[in-house]
Amino acid sequence: MKVNLDPLKGFNDYYPEKYFVKKYIIDILSEVSNSFGYLYYEGPIIEETLLYEVKSGQSIVEEAYSFIDRGDRRVTLRPEMTPTLARMLASKSVNYKKPIRWYSIPVLFRNENPQKARQREFSQYNVDIIGTSSSKSDIEILEISMNIMRKLGFNDDDLEILINNREIAYRILTKYTDDINSLIKVIDKKNKLSESEFIDLVGKNVKNVHYIDKIMTYLNNPEEDIDEEITKFIGEASKFNLNLIYDPTIVRGLDYYTGNVFEIWDKKRLIKRAIFGGGRYSNLISTLGGENVDSVGIACGIEVLIPLLEAYDKLPKLDISYDYFVSTFENIDDSLYHNIVSKLRSKNNSVIYNVNNDWNLKKQLEYALSINVKNFIILGEKELADNSILIKNLGKNTENKILIKDL
Repeated sequence: MKVNLDPLKGFNDYYPEKYFVKKYIIDILSEVSNSFGYLYYEGPIIEETLLYEVKSGQSIVEEAYSFIDRGDRRVTLRPEMTPTLARMLASKSVNYKKPIRWYSIPVLFRNENPQKARQREFSQYNVDIIGTSSSKSDIEILEISMNIMRKLGFNDDDLEILINNREIAYRILTKYTDDINSLIKVIDKKNKLSESEFIDLVGKNVKNVHYIDKIMTYLNNPEEDIDEEITKFIGEASKFNLNLIYDPTIVRGLDYYTGNVFEIWDKKRLIKRAIFGGGRYSNLISTLGGENVDSVGIACGIEVLIPLLEAYDKLPKLDISYDYFVSTFENIDDSLYHNIVSKLRSKNNSVIYNVNNDWNLKKQLEYALSINVKNFIILGEKELADNSILIKNLGKNTENKILIKDL
């Protein structure tokens, strides 16, 4: 039987040159999070299915990889991280001073149709502040998001921060429907549907077809229905150099959001989905038996950022190189070479050591050149006689002889 050499649909191989970009993004995510005083956390890749049913709603479970394990338990490969965070904090939050500032970059799984910037296996940045109802914490989460985008090379003018308030949206829309959560999920998909498809779905979730026009008017004329609370929040955010735009279609599809919700999009819409998305949630921990605390968080998929960087020509330049290649001769004791390699590596140099006993010096040099080595080290009989090494700078084509003790 022939094995398929391609990964399963919706899953990715990350060869070193491809992972280089992912690592570049992860480093920036961590750098910015740390600069705001956030600590990294991690959780299990599999949780009980009930956790997602309780915390995220049935729709997320329908997209998940769920199965019965050998212990006859209903389990799910995590499709998102917030329920895990809620479970962890429901158990231990009393042990931490509030507000708690945590972030994570987990691998997640959703059994949905793969598309550009959305795979079945994906890595997602999550950052949350737990234990404060202050609007400044919402602003801090947005600040972190924008600082990340700036570090990735984007200007504020390249982006739009769209906001709404889930509580206000519920208040306005409840009078038109008997199933507000279903209607919210339809509105959350508005930017991914044609107008006729969207209107058709809205029509299936209203009490009366005459309400369709009222809902469309509300969604398409934000300047007429902006709430005072939202206006105040936009004003507060402007003091932190954040330009927020009220958009009633921003509702977020997950059931646990209770207050401000926000998304960050690229202004040109070169990527047909939000870059960041999140909001405030107030009862996520308490419904699991933990403290009743206000929280706010946001998430961003790395598989969204990669095509975004590509679309805006902001991908980092691949520069894989090595500081040294230590060539070897078969008649010289390996311990002498190992001493040189250890000294160089102790100073944070990347060092390639020749492991092919049948390679002559010419072949070793050719290999070093092919993998972009900066310096080629020779320790032969001649150098051994005076306890020195010869260092060839392959970029400048120069040579320098130094004593081993001076490394």
